[in-house]
Amino acid sequence: MNLLEYHAKSLLTEHAVPVPRSWLVRDSSTIPEPLSFPLVAKSQVPVGGRGKAGGIVNVDTREALPMVIDQILALDIKGHRPSSVLLEEKLETGRELYLALRLNRDARSIEWLASPSGGIDIETNASSVETVALDDGAAKLPSILGVEEAALSPLIEVLLETFKASDLMLLEINPLIELSDNSLVCADAKILVDDNARFRQPTLPWPEVSGNPPKPLGGTIGCIANGAGMAMSTMDTIVAAGGKPANFLDIGGGTGEKEFVTALRQIMELPGVSSIIVNIFAGISRCDEIARGIIAAREQLPGLPPLFIRLEGTNRDIAVQLLTDAGITIEPNLATCIQKALQTTTPLATSSNETSAARVSADAGSTETWREAVEREDGGEKATPNEGQTS
Repeated sequence: MNLLEYHAKSLLTEHAVPVPRSWLVRDSSTIPEPLSFPLVAKSQVPVGGRGKAGGIVNVDTREALPMVIDQILALDIKGHRPSSVLLEEKLETGRELYLALRLNRDARSIEWLASPSGGIDIETNASSVETVALDDGAAKLPSILGVEEAALSPLIEVLLETFKASDLMLLEINPLIELSDNSLVCADAKILVDDNARFRQPTLPWPEVSGNPPKPLGGTIGCIANGAGMAMSTMDTIVAAGGKPANFLDIGGGTGEKEFVTALRQIMELPGVSSIIVNIFAGISRCDEIARGIIAAREQLPGLPPLFIRLEGTNRDIAVQLLTDAGITIEPNLATCIQKALQTTTPLATSSNETSAARVSADAGSTETWREAVEREDGGEKATPNEGQTS
């Protein structure tokens, strides 16, 4: 589960992690009293790149605030429109650093990521991000970040406490601001919670369970298929061709336009996805319904990655006509889809210009097989964060 910023900072506050003072508003008529200016108004959407998209705005006066709130609430960012705006005290200018904890599934351990060059261009500076073993954090992180050990040690202690206690897979602070008095404040936070820990974390804002959400696998090629066998064989074929699937997703039978758009939106939100393969052999699901979903997604989801589509079965001819009229190509077979998807694939850490914590911290080197990963996500034998802490 990907927490919105205000949920993430609420969780950090519970563990005494320093964050700016903030207020959450849902419309311009509910502005709290009192507020201190200047402040920053921040769109609450579950994607990166908010600043460059106009979703983060500096506000100097109370008179200007209602208009800013209305503008942010009306702003669509990568297919997401916020239902709330976070008002946050504006911090003094200071050095912007990058600090994160992630779960390395391959090593079954937690590790640090750190860079002295944080902020919205962290992906451009991805080569500056260093990986540090968990136990070496206290010794190595101060010199990597260029901060005083006395200021950093308490912070890394409470960040690690938050990570372990909350079953997190990623806890990213970007930027971590060093103020003029050398103190450190977490100006923004991205948190991913292990979905398998839902039963252990009942107070977190879990979404309602509906349909079959995609199971993340860490690669760059998104996958949609109908039927578990079709989905598994699609992933196996991608791997055999030298690619790496981003997810497992069986949309099942009877999927309509709305469900298909939702599936594409969920895959778009996964870190590192540069293309999506749609591999459907229609029976209960009809090709024309899938085609309508593809067309709707093109209209509703800005920033949708390239789609490579193979459709066979019920109402294929209707689907071909619909897609042709919309200027969308159907590929002749799965092999062609994969070949074209591989041509769009770029390294995870630099696959997009958007600011995304998880893209920098994606575990692209995992040797876990896709079948093992899917079984783990489905509740089979798995390494949870707590297991990783003792490895």
